[in-house]
Amino acid sequence: MRISNLLASLFVMGFASQAFGLAEESVDPKAAPAKDPNAFATLPEGKTLPQGVMRARYIHSKITGNGSSYDKDGNKVDAVVELNAAGGAAVVEYGISDKLSLQVQFDFIGSFETKLNGKRTWEAEGYQAAVASKTDLTALQTAFGSQVGGIIDSKAELEKVLNLKAQNDFKTAGACTTLGGDCATVLASSNAQAVTARATIAATVDAVEAGVVSVVKARAEKKGGRGLGDSTVGVLYEAMKMDNLAIALAGGLRYPTSNRDRAANERPTGRGLMEVGARFNIDYTPIPTLALAWQNQSEVMAAPGKYNLAGQSVTVSREGVRNVGFLMIKPSLAGLSESLSFLAPKAGIAYDYDSQERMKVGSGTEAATGARASERKYLVGLGISTFDYGIPVHIDVEYRKSVEGQNISAATDSLTTQLKAYYRF
Repeated sequence: MRISNLLASLFVMGFASQAFGLAEESVDPKAAPAKDPNAFATLPEGKTLPQGVMRARYIHSKITGNGSSYDKDGNKVDAVVELNAAGGAAVVEYGISDKLSLQVQFDFIGSFETKLNGKRTWEAEGYQAAVASKTDLTALQTAFGSQVGGIIDSKAELEKVLNLKAQNDFKTAGACTTLGGDCATVLASSNAQAVTARATIAATVDAVEAGVVSVVKARAEKKGGRGLGDSTVGVLYEAMKMDNLAIALAGGLRYPTSNRDRAANERPTGRGLMEVGARFNIDYTPIPTLALAWQNQSEVMAAPGKYNLAGQSVTVSREGVRNVGFLMIKPSLAGLSESLSFLAPKAGIAYDYDSQERMKVGSGTEAATGARASERKYLVGLGISTFDYGIPVHIDVEYRKSVEGQNISAATDSLTTQLKAYYRF
């Protein structure tokens, strides 16, 4: 079943939940499972904190590339790079009133590493797409001097050269033209001069290919991106609460506190610009032992960001609206046994339709760094509450598996753990 169909089915049946950023639902510490075995499992995802209650949360995620990528048509193919990263957020929330909560969040990146994917035959196809600029080609020409000079003057010409090598096509007039020489007459003959010319062309193409490989490795194998990410502040308001239906609204501002100044092969720790977001939650409880939730957050750029990249001034911006959200089912295990009321399983689908990043280097022209990306993931998780034992703590574990997308260079799966502690003033 396609994700779009499953999304609709989940909603009709009745690390991603955010006031802004990674933040998840608020849990009312006064809802004691001992008095109502179903209360914990069916609390709304958009529930605000009670007045005077503070919640501190620590979120940690382990993100792993699954070896796949999605092209512009949504086809799943082997990724050029593998990705491994870890990070999360520290969040503090406070109930201003029973219907209004304030939240402050600080994201962080603990580690980030990419390397070439050994599964993919990137020697045949991957690096052609990875060499993305005239600068790379110029660097190759400089490194190999006269051996490469004049052979490649555009990405298109480079691809022609590599395709000729893949076809072992070094003896045609077309090959000579591509390689910048008029040797059709020589190659048309069968004498020793023709053999030498073909060998020279083949060796030259090998040199170009070796240079491309070195450039791709430098671009693909990255480390860094450790430290403070972007920070956010937001509010959550309970707009409506009925017997089995609740609606909450939220707004927030993400501020660029991340480190964007870096070398060419280093990754930043955040998006690096100011964004505003608006969120809504719809929570529906058709029966006491089942809760359904839909959350969507829309984000737009409020102000571009500026930083240094390898010594050059760069302006980064975002065009369009980003929509992030999920559809979720939360059954209550108390329906099986009251002794299981401290457990809250969940399952659903998360989605991220990102805005398009644009960049301007120095006084140059602003240009898109890539096409708009989108990704859908299955999610499963389990919440463990210790409220029954007099300890105001909740632990949440969630796993997400990438299943669909467009323009995703490295699809990722993630395992996220949250520790939530409550205190009433």
